[in-house]
Amino acid sequence: MRLIAQGVFALMVVLGVGVMTHAQMTASLCEYTPPQNQLQSLTLSGDYRYFEDRYLNDRGNASIGHLAVQGIMWAEGPEWSYTLSGSARLELAPQIALSTTLMSEGSLRRYLDENIFLFGGVDTASTPFQEGFTVRALGGIGAGRFRDVTPLAKAMQISQALQEAKILTQPLSDSELKAVADVIARQPELGIVGVLEGIEQQLGKPLGAAGVVAIQDIVQSRESRFCGWDATLALGYTVISPMGETNALARVAANFATPPDALSQVLAQARLYIPLPFTDNTWLTVSASYARLLTPTTNLNVVYSYNWARQAGQENQAHGLDATLRFFVSPSLSVLVKGQASLATGYEEPEWGISVGFEYSVM
Repeated sequence: MRLIAQGVFALMVVLGVGVMTHAQMTASLCEYTPPQNQLQSLTLSGDYRYFEDRYLNDRGNASIGHLAVQGIMWAEGPEWSYTLSGSARLELAPQIALSTTLMSEGSLRRYLDENIFLFGGVDTASTPFQEGFTVRALGGIGAGRFRDVTPLAKAMQISQALQEAKILTQPLSDSELKAVADVIARQPELGIVGVLEGIEQQLGKPLGAAGVVAIQDIVQSRESRFCGWDATLALGYTVISPMGETNALARVAANFATPPDALSQVLAQARLYIPLPFTDNTWLTVSASYARLLTPTTNLNVVYSYNWARQAGQENQAHGLDATLRFFVSPSLSVLVKGQASLATGYEEPEWGISVGFEYSVM
C-alpha cells in the first residue's frame, strides 16, 4: 500500500503543479471555445543519432538511424469524444539489423455532464526485438475536458505581427481576436486563401502584400495549443502479452495542458499501473514538457520523464531529459536537432545522445 500511496502522491503533484501554472496563465486563451474541437495529424520523421551508452567501457556506443510515422485523431463534443493515436518506429543498427517499436491507443468517452465521463479503450505496444504485442483493454470513469485553443493563439500572434508590420496601430480587441480565431478554425473548409480573405473582412481593411507576408506562416503553422485536464480511474485486463501471461490491472492517470501565452505550451502526464490482485509489480510513468516558439521559424521543446517500477522486490527508476530545436523549412517540413540524456538504476554513467533529423507533416 505504501507503493500505491507514493504513486497516487506523484499523480497529485502533477495535477497540483498544473493547477498552479493554469492560474498564472493568460485567462483569455483557456476561456475560448473553438467552433470545432478536433485534431488530425500524420507525420513522417527520420534521424541519425550518435549514442553514448551507460557503460564506462563504452561497449554499447553506436550511431543509429531511425524512421518513424506517427498519427493522431482526436475530437471532443458535448456528449462524446474519441482519441486514436499510433506510432511505428524502425531502427537501423550498424549491423544492418532492423528492430521496430509500435505503440497505439484508442478510447471512447461518454460524458454524463459537463466534466464527468465513462470511457472504454485499448492500448497496444511492442518493443525492439520483442516477439508479439502487449494488448490491454481498459474501462472506467473520469473527469475533465480539453480544448484546442490553437485558433485564438494564432489570432494573438497575428495581432502582434500586424502591429509590427504597421498594418495595425493597436492590438485587436477581445471580440476581434475571437472573430479572427473563428475564421482560422475554419481553415480545413476555407483553405489558406479563404482564411486570409476572412481575416481581411474581420479587420475591415485589406492586408496588402506586407500583411499577407506577415501572417501567412502563422496561419499555416502546425503548432498546436491546448487547454484542459483530466483524471481517470480504470480497470482492465492484459488480453495478450509476449510471455503469454494475462492479468487484471488498475490504472490511475492524469493529464494536463495549458499555454502560458500564445507562443508556448506546457504538458504534463502521469500513469500508475497496479496489477490485480495487488502484487509487488507496480509501475509509474510521469512526464512534463515545455515548448516555446523562439522565432517565427524556430521552436524549442524540453521534456522531462520519470519511470519507476517495482518487480520481485526490486525497485528501478529512470530519469530522462530531452531538448529539441525545430527549424521550420516550410509549414510541412522541419529540421530537428535533438539532445537526450538519461540516468537510471544500474547505469555506470549517464547515457546521452545527439541526433539530427527531419519531420514532414502529411496532414
